[in-house]
Formats: sequence, C-alpha cells, structure tokens
Amino acid sequence: MIKNDQIHKNHRNRMKNTFLEHGFTTFTEIQKLEFMLFFAIPQKDVNPLAHALLAEFGSLNKVLSADFENLLKIDGVGTHTALLLKTFKAVAAEVPTLEPLTKISGSLVAKEYCYHLMRHSDVEDFYVICLNDVNKILKTKKINSGTANKVHVEISEITKVIITNKATKVIVAHNHPSGSMEFSDDDMHITNNIMCNCLLNDVELIDHVLVSPTEVMSLAEDGRLDFVKNTCVNSLNLPVKIPSPSAPYEDYIVFGKDTENK
Repeated sequence: MIKNDQIHKNHRNRMKNTFLEHGFTTFTEIQKLEFMLFFAIPQKDVNPLAHALLAEFGSLNKVLSADFENLLKIDGVGTHTALLLKTFKAVAAEVPTLEPLTKISGSLVAKEYCYHLMRHSDVEDFYVICLNDVNKILKTKKINSGTANKVHVEISEITKVIITNKATKVIVAHNHPSGSMEFSDDDMHITNNIMCNCLLNDVELIDHVLVSPTEVMSLAEDGRLDFVKNTCVNSLNLPVKIPSPSAPYEDYIVFGKDTENK
C-alpha cells in the first residue's frame, strides 16, 4: 500500500514538472494556489487549504491581496504561509507584465502598458514612465502607493526621476481601484502642476493614463491634456510649441511644485 505522504510527494512532483513545461497556463486557480502553498507547507496535503482560502476570499487575486491578519484567521495558515502569500503579490508588483516592452508607440500601447502595471492593485498607485525623443522607455517608476481612494504625490520626487533618467518625454499614470473612470478635480490639478513643471524643464508630458480594474482612459486621447498644456503655456507666458506632424504621440508637455494630495 502506498502511504499518504508518498501520494502527496508524487502529486507535488507531477505539478512541479507540469509547471516547468507549461508554466501556469494549464493550472486552475486552485492548482495555482496549491502550488504556491507547497513552498510554505512542505510535508502536508495543501489542497484543502487552497480550497478554504478561495472559499473565504473569492479568487486567487483576492487571496494574494488579503490583509496579513485576515490570512491568519484561516485554519491552517500560519505566519510563514501568510508571509509567503503576501510575497507573491509584492514580487509581481515589482515585475510588470509588459516589462519587455521598450517603446510606447501610441496611446493604445500606453494604455495597455499602464493597465498591466496596476490592474491587480487594490490601492491607488502613481507611476512615472520616462521616455527619450523616440518614445523608448528609459525608466518606469512607482512614485507612491496610497489608500483605496487617495495617493500622496511628491512633485519633487517626480522631477527627480525625470532628471535622473534624462527623460525628454513623460507619461504619468494612476489608478482608481473603485472602478471610477472620471479624472477628479484633484487629478486635473496635479496634472496641471506636472505639466507646468515639465514645461519649465523642457520635458513633454505626452499623457496621463487612468486605470480601473476593467477600463483605461487616456487624457491625451480625449483632448484634455492639450487644454492643460495650453493653460500652462499661457500662465507661464511661454512660446507655443508647434507639434511635429511626423510624431503623432509626442506633442504634449510636463510639471508643478512642492507637494500635492490626491
């Protein structure tokens, strides 16, 4: 008779071999979570715990996004297991899905790139994407994370990232985990400050992208970023820059002062 521990060992080995061959493409949510739990609980059948976690939180993403204290309330989840589950989400946030992308060729690409940066976040995040003259990505930097409906933004930190990476163009992006697809008055105020600051530094803000769990909006695409640019040009009494007809996605401009809250 085969002992239970041998059955579990064979099952784990099969799943590990499947992962090495196909990644997670053939795994169900239960199997993905079970696979993760292998490394927290090495000597026990973790399938019942995977089912219990999904039953409690509703999905794999919600399990990985759950508060540490709430994970510990599940029977069978100890400190080590809860920490490991939180680690998966933290690591995923540091390695964007579209990291191999090297160039932002238009607003559709910008929206897709930003969506993958923040689609799983349950708090508001604010990103800066630094580009060169031909829209090659020089640096993607998360400026800050906030709460479910607010993020604190240091304009000076954004400026530092731009200057450090020698960017000539910039895309900024933030998300609304609530699903709201409206740029708030505070969103527009921050965009204005960023625009004015970049104008003064001879850097172009080419978009401000808003991400929700299911939708993406481009401020450049709907025309409002152009209005923000014109407002800043007039307020700063700067000469108007004539867009190049051969460069359709590089004709806006960028920045602000001190600290803003959104």
